[in-house]
Amino acid sequence: MHIMRPSLMNVCVVLDGKGSTKRKNGILYAEIESIIHWKSNTFTEVFKHYSTFHSLDECEKQPGIFLEKNKLYSDRFSIGQAFRTVSAYCGFDEPDAGKTMGLSNYGKENPEVSPLFVYDSNYNHYFADPKLLYPRDKKGWGKYYGAEIPREDLSYNLQNCAELLSLNIIKKSISLTNCNNIVLSGGFFMNCVSNYNVKKKLDINLFVDPMCYDGGTSVGASKLFYYKKNNTLKKSKTRIKNLYLGPTYDLSHIEGLDVTYDQVASLISNRNIVAMYQGKSEAGPRALGNRSILYDPRDPNGKDHVNTIKKREAFRPFAGTVLKEYVHEWFDMAGLEESPFMMYAVDAHIDAWDHIPAILHVDKTCRVQTVTKEQNLHYYNLIEAFYGLTKVPILFNTSFNLAGEPLVETPEDAMKTFYNSDIKYLYFPEVGKLVTK
Repeated sequence: MHIMRPSLMNVCVVLDGKGSTKRKNGILYAEIESIIHWKSNTFTEVFKHYSTFHSLDECEKQPGIFLEKNKLYSDRFSIGQAFRTVSAYCGFDEPDAGKTMGLSNYGKENPEVSPLFVYDSNYNHYFADPKLLYPRDKKGWGKYYGAEIPREDLSYNLQNCAELLSLNIIKKSISLTNCNNIVLSGGFFMNCVSNYNVKKKLDINLFVDPMCYDGGTSVGASKLFYYKKNNTLKKSKTRIKNLYLGPTYDLSHIEGLDVTYDQVASLISNRNIVAMYQGKSEAGPRALGNRSILYDPRDPNGKDHVNTIKKREAFRPFAGTVLKEYVHEWFDMAGLEESPFMMYAVDAHIDAWDHIPAILHVDKTCRVQTVTKEQNLHYYNLIEAFYGLTKVPILFNTSFNLAGEPLVETPEDAMKTFYNSDIKYLYFPEVGKLVTK
C-alpha cells in the first residue's frame, strides 16, 4: 500500500451509485462521477473539481448538468446504478453488487445482451442505459435484453464494461491533472476485480479507500465535525494501520477447552471449520480475522463445503489471508507491497493453483488479505502455526455470519450464530478458549 504524503498532489476519483441529490426544474440530479485534485502544503488544502466527461467550464454549457458549491450534479445514470439494477434482475437485493461481480466469472460473451452502456454525444461519455432503471423483473427486461438471457452472461457483460469505463475515467483523471497519485472512493470501488485491473494496467501509486461504500460516510461526517469544532484543517500524518475500530468486549466469562495456536491450526488442517472471534470488530464490510470463519485452503471441495455451512449461493467467492512476507511467492500483486484491507482480487501464481483450490475463483484469482504481527497478532500466529503444519502460509477466510445476516458483533452474537449453524468449533484466541459442540 502506497502512502499518500501531505506534500504530494493527489487525485481522488469517485464512482458511486449516486451521491448527494438535488432537484432542479422537477428533475432529480445526483453526484455520480467526480475527479477531485488537491494539493496539501503545510496543511493548506487547495481543491479543484473536474467532471469525468467535461471540464467545469464546459459543464456550464451542457444539458443535464449543473454546479453548486463546487459539486457537480448530473441527470445521467451511473455505473453504480447499473450494478443495482442488474443485481435486482439476477434475483439479488439491489445493494448486492458483490454477488453480481462474483457471478460474472461464470458468464461469457453473449450476442443477445444489448449494450448496457450507451454513448451520449452531448457529454462525450458513456453512461448506463436509462432503460436499466425501469424494468425490475425478467418479463420487463425481456423487451430490451431478450427474455431468456442467462444472468451469468448479463453479469459478465456488466463487469467487463464497468472495468473498461472506470479505467478510462482514471486515465482521464491522470491526463487532466498530470498526477499519478490516485485515491479511489465511492461504492463502485468495493469491486476488487476492477481495482486489480487498474493496478495491472496503470503505473500509478494507488490507494483504494477500504470504507468507500455508503457505510464510510460516517468517517467523513466525523472529520467534518472535528474540523468545524476545532476550526482547523490540520490532519493526522499517519496512514490507516488497521480497520479494527469497533468496541471491545469482555471475554472473561467464556468457557471452553484451553488450546494453543498449534492445536487450532491442527483442527483446520484436518478440514474442520473454525469460527474465530477476537478484539474489536472490523470497520467496513470485510472480515479481516476478528470476526471470521476459517478453513483449510487446500481442500478442493472447500468452497462447496463452507457455502453449504453458511447457506450461501454456490458461486460466492472466498478470501485468503496470507502472511505478508510470503504473499509474493503465491500471488501476482502487480506492484502492491501488501493488501491489508482485502481490496484486490489478484492472480494466483500457476504453481499455487493446486495447493489452494478452495480460495481461488474460476479465473484463478483470489481476494487476498495480507497480515503482519503488528496488524493482528493472534491471527498471524495461527496462520504461522498452520504454515508449520502444511507449508501453506494462508488460511481460507470468510465472514462470521450466515447468509442474509450481518457479521457478528458481540460475544453473544458469536455464540448464537455458532449454535444455529453446523460450525463445530468457535475459537477465542485472546483467552485461549475453544468452544465445541
